[in-house]
Amino acid sequence: MKKSRAFWKQSKSAVTINDYLLRKFLLDVGFGQFQVNDKRTSDKSFFKDDNGILKVYDEVSIKSWIRNYFENTADDEFKNGNVFGHIGSDEFQCGKDDMLSKFQSYSTSKLKSSILKDLEIYSEKGFTDTKKLRLFNNKRNVAHIIFKNGVVRITKDSIKMLPMSELKGKGSIWESSIIDKDIKYDDSKGLFEKFCENAMKYKNPDKNHDDWRKNYDLRKDHYLGMRTGYGFMIHTHNTPDVSKCVYHIDADAEPDKPNGGNGKSLVMKSVKHYKPLVEVAGDRFRQNMEEGGRFQFSNVDVDTKFVCIDDVIPTFKFQTLFSFITGEMEIERKGKDIMMIPADRKPKFGVTTNYVVPGVGTSHRRRQHVVEFGNYWNFMNEIGESVSDKRHIGKDLLEEWTMTKKDWNQFYSYGFRCVQEYFQKGLVESPNNTYAKKLLNLTIEGVGGSGEVTRWMEDWCKKERLEKNYHFDGISELKLYKKFISENNELDPAIWDVKKFRESFWTFIDMKPEYDYNPDNAKKGRTLTDRRWLKGSAGSQERWYKITDVKIKTVDKTTME
Repeated sequence: MKKSRAFWKQSKSAVTINDYLLRKFLLDVGFGQFQVNDKRTSDKSFFKDDNGILKVYDEVSIKSWIRNYFENTADDEFKNGNVFGHIGSDEFQCGKDDMLSKFQSYSTSKLKSSILKDLEIYSEKGFTDTKKLRLFNNKRNVAHIIFKNGVVRITKDSIKMLPMSELKGKGSIWESSIIDKDIKYDDSKGLFEKFCENAMKYKNPDKNHDDWRKNYDLRKDHYLGMRTGYGFMIHTHNTPDVSKCVYHIDADAEPDKPNGGNGKSLVMKSVKHYKPLVEVAGDRFRQNMEEGGRFQFSNVDVDTKFVCIDDVIPTFKFQTLFSFITGEMEIERKGKDIMMIPADRKPKFGVTTNYVVPGVGTSHRRRQHVVEFGNYWNFMNEIGESVSDKRHIGKDLLEEWTMTKKDWNQFYSYGFRCVQEYFQKGLVESPNNTYAKKLLNLTIEGVGGSGEVTRWMEDWCKKERLEKNYHFDGISELKLYKKFISENNELDPAIWDVKKFRESFWTFIDMKPEYDYNPDNAKKGRTLTDRRWLKGSAGSQERWYKITDVKIKTVDKTTME
């Protein structure tokens, strides 16, 4: 007689479920808990190991799986002596319908608290009280993108299609990382690549063709920054020294004037076709973690690989994301334990905006990869034309009902090439001159500022600073401030006092990577207080400034080996 795997029994007219045996059954069919860090109290994710494919579940979907499993089990298997034969007295038999009827009323809350929370716990690094589960992961300079018909391996030198057997024995794979398509590499230019090229085109004021499309030129340096940023977003590996958020903005945006429809959101959200993406509404993003903000990433799970915060508004504070971008990611869900995702396993971040959003200094710049989108598609929208018009793309992009197999092959192949270009060149910074200037004006002068203050500071740095050797000898704060006030008569000294000038001048220099502020004090830190330079005898000291030139790095040539 076969050993019964039943977790229920019937006595007289009552069917009862044995919780211990139900737990054992779930373990036998591959269910477990996954722990992402070394904190044993952190929230865990339920999963099922299906021959090396890890499928994420919750208590509701597990109950559905159990019900479907038994609904698809032959009635004969419930007879005495078979796999799910009865437990208990021979006098009472429990058929398939009896068992399913009882299980139907088994609450998901009880299933979770009594059974699922007691399943075996697994972790990738074999933390205390867990079983080690080896996961397949991409490397710094190698990407694997998995499809139904095989695996695409990308390096800086090649793009190859390999059979799924190539991954055998190299670790388990999250189900969500397998793209539900058969793929074939296609090196021809497709619709999505054409869309991206047009998205990086700007109006040339010197052109006036009857066909307005010919009046727009592609800015190749901006397009290169977009492509390497796109490759960075697709690649799942988190490189510690390239912890950046990709920032898609509109070149024509103003602090008080939104400018959208340029393709930035479509490009960023297309990453969802490569890996699991969670979208957060930018206009509802909460800066304060104590006022609901701590729950805004509650949809992020262990297999999430990208978070897109779409259409943030001017009040958005980028520094809110600092810890998420460079460190561990804390996920809090209502009524659940906190889950911490380690820095090397957390999702990457992307932000889109129609506005110029304030952000000050080096701490912002080194966490951002800014991509300025042009105004080609914006003008198309203004004149009532559509991407789906035949004179443009000719169909709705990335919609299953419009895209052909060839379209999808071209779309994915373009992404492969972007990943390879990222491996070859790193994250290439675009000039972003338009955005940088607007951001500088907004940060220093506020909404509605004319730019006169920043222009004066720029002129002084480029001319008098060099002509009078202030970059070697320095200049007293009072002398520079008096010159500033005397040459800007329209400014109110009651508002633009010496303190405001000092803080604004510091911000100006900090936002200009070509300059350094009092570099002799660099070892003390990067704040205005750290860089303070005082001259004179005790009791009569004055602040001084020395602004020096720094070699500008336009390309982040991060070593990819």
